[in-house]
Amino acid sequence: MTIPQSFILYKPKDIVAGDFYWMEPLESLNGANDTTTLFAAADCTGHGVPGAMVSVICNNGLNRSVR
Repeated sequence: MTIPQSFILYKPKDIVAGDFYWMEPLESLNGANDTTTLFAAADCTGHGVPGAMVSVICNNGLNRSVR
């Protein structure tokens, strides 16, 4: 587990919505045992299918930016 003793309360307005959370653990580049965790709670514009599509694009953008 990346963040022990934690939880996420996710209560979107609609079943398909533009809100999402994202987390990516990063290992140290110098070989040390420390780890940094990037976390985002995002609210993309729109509700329903259009908001969900923007969320998919934003999630992909965050993944590509980190990797």
